[in-house]
Amino acid sequence: MRLSRRGWNNVIIIGALLFIAAVQLPELWRDRLQSAQNDAIEVPAGLERLLPDNLTIDRMVFPQQEIALNESGEWQVENPIPVAASELVSRWQQLLGTQIDEQTRDLLKPQLTHPQTVEVWFDGIEEPVRVTVYEMPQFWLMQNWQAEWIAISVEKNYLFP
Repeated sequence: MRLSRRGWNNVIIIGALLFIAAVQLPELWRDRLQSAQNDAIEVPAGLERLLPDNLTIDRMVFPQQEIALNESGEWQVENPIPVAASELVSRWQQLLGTQIDEQTRDLLKPQLTHPQTVEVWFDGIEEPVRVTVYEMPQFWLMQNWQAEWIAISVEKNYLFP
């Protein structure tokens, strides 16, 4: 079977389209999977994350304690703590809070007297995220990784060893 000039043009066009599809398909597939994963980790409306959830914590420095991941993948703790170090790190990684606007923060300013800082070091990042923490009577006021102030209502022993 012999193809005419028009037939060969069609073969070349279809071949070029198949080549482009074969080159682009893995990237399109990856994008679809990644967007499906991001949809599954949606943060409820009105809440903000304290720490980025897409990075791996490898060290946390509390005012009275330090927790670090060693080469074998186990958590090392300076002093004994009542909860597993991996559980404590997971708690911090998953913390969500209500964003506080500037007006509310200005109203709370006289009560913000004793700040604490928690350093969170992530794998592959040179500088830590420094979380400023204020203990209030009914909640914690913390500055998250995006420099937004959020209120978190949890018990003290849930956050600090």
